[in-house]
Parts: sequence; C-alpha cells; structure tokens
Amino acid sequence: MRRKMRVNYYPCGLTMAGISDQAPLKLENRFKFNDIEINHKEFSDGTGLELYTAKLRGLDPQIGRWWQIDPKIESAEAWSPYSAMLDNPIRYPDPLGDSIIDISGGVRFTDEDAQIAFTAIKQQSESKEGLKGVHFVYESETSSIYKHTLNAFRLGNPNVLQFDANRASWSTRRKAALRASGLPPKGSDGLQRDEYPYASTYEGGADASVAYVTRHRK
Repeated sequence: MRRKMRVNYYPCGLTMAGISDQAPLKLENRFKFNDIEINHKEFSDGTGLELYTAKLRGLDPQIGRWWQIDPKIESAEAWSPYSAMLDNPIRYPDPLGDSIIDISGGVRFTDEDAQIAFTAIKQQSESKEGLKGVHFVYESETSSIYKHTLNAFRLGNPNVLQFDANRASWSTRRKAALRASGLPPKGSDGLQRDEYPYASTYEGGADASVAYVTRHRK
C-alpha cells in the first residue's frame, strides 16, 4: 500500500506544519511549492535557511519577499524591487524570480508588458474607485488584436478605461477615431477595424489607436 504525502502551504510557501504530513520516502522532494527548491536542514545541527531558491532569486516564505532585488527592476518601477508576485502569489506565481504569470488567463508578463501590468494594477487598486474589472485579450485566440492593444499601450494610450453607459456617444467616438486615423472606412476582405481605447469608454475617440486586424469570431 503506497501512502502519499500531503503538504499545505501559506500563500508564499511556508508549510502549515500542523495539518501537513510527510510520507516515508527515502528521498525528500524539495521541489513542491511552485516548482522552486526549498533549502532547509542543510546545516549539521538540522537547521537551515528555510529559503526557496528560484533560478534568479531567493524567496523568504515567512515574509513573502525576495532576498535580492528584481533582475528586471526597470520593468516594475512601481513596485519595491523586493516585492514578490504582486503580493498575490496564488494569482501571480513567479517561479524564476523575474516575471509573473497570470494563472487565470494563461498570460506571462515580461519586460515592457510586465511594466504595463504592474503599473496598471497598482495605480487602479490604490485609487478611490478601486479595481472594477479586467478585460482580457488573449494572444492565443486573437493574436492581431492582442498585438494592436500592446502597441497602443506603448504609444501612450491609457491602460485603465472608464466605461460610458451612454450608447449614443459610442458612434460619435468611433467616427472621430476613424477620421483622425486617416484609414478608409472599410478594410480588405478578412480584416476588421479595431480601436483602442474603445469607443464605449470615455477615453475613446480621436486619440484612439486604430488598425485593421485579422477578423475573429466574437
């Protein structure tokens, strides 16, 4: 009869000793939490650092902070270089110690994209309005819209939008965006017009980025 090991963790990887158990294995599995190796019991007296060693940094599971600064510090200037996983390790794991992974949408943020994600989430979460909702654009499903949206961010378009419930304004903004872009009213076969910020938001209109992208099913 084979007995399995059960391990329960606090969010940042500290083991809940009281409700976890250890199976009688010959070799301990040190790669359990987020596939990061745990260093413990490495000293002769049986004690250890109790530190997770990722590829690029060491994570302290008791305080939920990295011991070294972010190797890509320029892409996350809005956060402390020692902060870990946007303070939400269940939603945003960071197995390498340099970039987060969005579990719910399967999106990995790195470099410039990471800076956009960090800044938008932090600024909106700290605002009086708080974070109302997130609109996901999936690269795997709508790659051309995904690329156009990221390009719009890089051109300086806002990454936090305010929805306008007045539908009469949508058409006005959409026409203003098209007129300012200088693009024809219709694209070639197989293409559809995409704009960001959306005409359904107060930020949409003449300053929106407009492009013809591959047509996708809605």
